Amino acid sequence: MMIAFVFLKNNAQGECCMKNRKPGGELFVLLATLCWSMSGVLTKSLSISPVLSNALRSFIAVFILLAYNRWKVRRNKTIWLGAVCGLLMSTLFFIALDLTPAANAVVMQYTAPIFVLLFTCLRERRLPGKMQVLVVLAAFAGVAVVFSSGFGGGSLVGNLAALVSGVAFAGMFFVNRLPGAEPADAMILAFALSAVTGVFYVGQLPGMSAREWGVVLLMGVVQHGLAYVFFSIGIRTCPSFSSSLIGMLETVLVPLWVFLVFGEAPSAKAVLGSGLIIAAVVTNTLYEHKKAAALCERPPVSNA
Repeated sequence: MMIAFVFLKNNAQGECCMKNRKPGGELFVLLATLCWSMSGVLTKSLSISPVLSNALRSFIAVFILLAYNRWKVRRNKTIWLGAVCGLLMSTLFFIALDLTPAANAVVMQYTAPIFVLLFTCLRERRLPGKMQVLVVLAAFAGVAVVFSSGFGGGSLVGNLAALVSGVAFAGMFFVNRLPGAEPADAMILAFALSAVTGVFYVGQLPGMSAREWGVVLLMGVVQHGLAYVFFSIGIRTCPSFSSSLIGMLETVLVPLWVFLVFGEAPSAKAVLGSGLIIAAVVTNTLYEHKKAAALCERPPVSNA
């Protein structure tokens, strides 16, 4: 996501100078996105309810993040808000998958950059920059092209659930950049809450095969656990607007893994849309570093 505009401030100095900003945040968010993108091929290998699979992998991921967090969970209002965003994002997305076509659910969830932009502008009481608007439009054009052939149908409730999931997804990026935020603690709480939702589907557990348990374990350790470890590290230094746009690469990677594993070749529309998304992400990253470098080169203001 194009950060030309977003320097969310955690303190008076904010993120306006690269000297005060550790590099590599974008890389960790990208690694998290790579892990998240495995959900398509892994879920395709399961016969259980998607809500149950989400609950099981969340249960496993709790212990991954607890180990990363040295078995401590801090709690405050901001952390709990981040946890609620994570719970709503995950749960509503899987509810949407049950009620509306997957293409609808993915497109609606990836409205997140729009809401990140809205939340940030409201908090900073300003209008978005031209570059921010252009990069969001380019990214959404890519998503629309990728899923245009599958969009349509589905229930109103399912589409609304997916849209609210997108709002919650944006909330994850935005809230975890606020003062007092602790992304790992928030996701531990979110995973714990998500695991509880599986109690309504425990009747399906006896029918799971050893292979399905292995897939669930992989999902819990890599696709959920490691993904959010990477996310927790990256979000500390990667601006929220940029993070949510990088996350949109999942719409490119999901069909790629499906092609590599199941041999399903992407359509021309999917290739075109993927190119638009990649172009938006690359442009955002280059513009972000150029903007930050320009700010660092400004001479200090003299008090004399």
